Amino acid sequence: MAEGSIVIAEHLEARERAKMVDRVKITFYLLAAVGAVLLAGALIEPLNAERSDLQIQFNPDIFRQVPPDIAMLSTTLGPMRGLWIYALWIQADRLKEEGRFYDALQRAQWICKLQPRFPEVWEFQSWNMAYNISVTRHTSAERWQWVRNALMLLIQQGIPLNPYAERLYKQTAWIFFHKLGDVQDDMHWVYKKQWATEMQRLFGPPEYGLTDEQIIDRFRDIVEAPPSVALLRQQDRGVAILLDALAELDFAPDQESLWAYHDALIRKTAVYIASRPDSVMSSRDAALLELMEADRNRQAANALLACVRRRVLTDVYHMDPEWMLSLMEKYGPLDWRVVFAHTLYWATKGEQMRRAPLTDPSTEMQRDRIILFGLKGMFAAGRLMFTPDLDNPANSFFAQFTDIRFAEAMHEEYVRYGQKHDPKAAEGTGGYYMATGHVNAVHEAIRTLFIRGSIFPEDMARAQRLYKYLRDHYRQPDGSPKPEYLNTLADWVEIDMRGMAERSRTSREMLSSFFDAELLALSLGKNREAEAYLKWARRVFDIYMQDKADAPTDRLAMYPFDELHRQAIARLFVYAQVPIPYKTRVWDLLSLGLRRSVYDLSIPALRAQCQATGYDADKAFAEPPGMEAYRKAHPELNKELYIPEPEPIDPDAPEIEYEIIVPE
Repeated sequence: MAEGSIVIAEHLEARERAKMVDRVKITFYLLAAVGAVLLAGALIEPLNAERSDLQIQFNPDIFRQVPPDIAMLSTTLGPMRGLWIYALWIQADRLKEEGRFYDALQRAQWICKLQPRFPEVWEFQSWNMAYNISVTRHTSAERWQWVRNALMLLIQQGIPLNPYAERLYKQTAWIFFHKLGDVQDDMHWVYKKQWATEMQRLFGPPEYGLTDEQIIDRFRDIVEAPPSVALLRQQDRGVAILLDALAELDFAPDQESLWAYHDALIRKTAVYIASRPDSVMSSRDAALLELMEADRNRQAANALLACVRRRVLTDVYHMDPEWMLSLMEKYGPLDWRVVFAHTLYWATKGEQMRRAPLTDPSTEMQRDRIILFGLKGMFAAGRLMFTPDLDNPANSFFAQFTDIRFAEAMHEEYVRYGQKHDPKAAEGTGGYYMATGHVNAVHEAIRTLFIRGSIFPEDMARAQRLYKYLRDHYRQPDGSPKPEYLNTLADWVEIDMRGMAERSRTSREMLSSFFDAELLALSLGKNREAEAYLKWARRVFDIYMQDKADAPTDRLAMYPFDELHRQAIARLFVYAQVPIPYKTRVWDLLSLGLRRSVYDLSIPALRAQCQATGYDADKAFAEPPGMEAYRKAHPELNKELYIPEPEPIDPDAPEIEYEIIVPE
């Protein structure tokens, strides 16, 4: 028994020890569980923030932007939602392959509602609109509507719902560059005119004669404006008084009123050469302008306009004014009527907003190339000669030409991105990926700056710096300078131009281009710039004619230079599409001799155009003094010139209004 008692005692003791161990384990596990819960609680906030950044779940702020139908579909379909999305993707892709773009668009719209945080569906739908559906339409208005729909889908829905999806920013930038800015679409001029009209109505007609710094400062007023009209009203009593007066005229501080004010300004500028001022300026236009431009309201009106423009930029176009200003300070005074400025904005904004690391380096290179394309576009076509047709923007007068202010920015960004993507690149070059585009862009910049440099010494100095850069950085494999850059700058340009000027077709194209550039510059009041283009037109003529001067009957010989110049001026006046105010500016800046030489040829067409658009031809294009004596002294000018027939004027066409630019 004693032995049995010992065994029982040992068993009980072991059981107690086991219980003790179990209690220790349980306590440890409980403490560990509590610690894990506390740790998990501490990690919830950063994890949710990261998930929100990566768009793995809805950010509550983003969810509040989702329309009710999207919110309902996203929360009520349950497990069937994923299967339905999968089926719709298959259908959309099949319908697109079959060319049934409208049916594919409908499926894509459903997917957008079911999967609003999936960037690929917004990308798919915008591409379908801009590139597939738009080209099936037959009128310019329909084509533009689908292209604009694609842009607004991304700008107003896709990007706000997916603010960190860089691919959507890149897609937006590409549509601006390729669909609107490039020439692949046969309606690209319509797209450019429509967008320029929309942006000019937002920002107002440009003020000419301002320095680059003044242009940027004017935009800074928008950036620094209060975020709401209500806040501005509280801060500025003058604005409150102006708002009450506008309300009496039935104007609210919104996008519609901005457009009305812009249109009134355009109509006002046309009055000074109109034969019937009352037909140009309505009483409502006059009342709005009188209120906004009264001396007592000038400061309040400027503040109100800046505030409303800021609100429209952020609420309608979802653009960041601060970022727009930073681009202007970095690159130059971007004209937001130009589609390439928006290429730059959306491409660079996507880079700024990206949160997730890129998994494919080629994606980043594609984006950087779009940025370079935008800068090349601003250099090649960043300056506009633009007159909106307020009734039909597609009929607006639109011409674009080089803006040399972006030459250095384009060059510097080529170097920066070239070094970024090719670590082995020689210092200061575009490296393996960017070198060819870089050299071609710098060549074009040098040519343009050199042409202007014959009149503007500062531009000649810029051309010299870029030419020296090419000689110093783009060398032969053995490190020696390339032979083409050992010439003087003047010789390099001469060789470059001579190759084209010596051939019949290209020399005529160059002459036409220089004459057009001269007249465009005159129409904008740029007298000295026009002088530079005319000088180079004569140089091209001299190069071409140097071996033909003694063979006037040679079929390759040209008319005398002065006669060619006269014909170019006559073409400008006879061509009906160029607005009358631009022609009056050229007319006023021509020498008396040139006005006399083209008057008889041009005045019939000018009278018809003035009559159709409500202007006084005798006031706008007065007969030059001494015409009778000039006609007797120059009977040869009565011969027929080789110019296009005047475009017919449609008397039933809607009235076109114009901007007036004061010559320098």
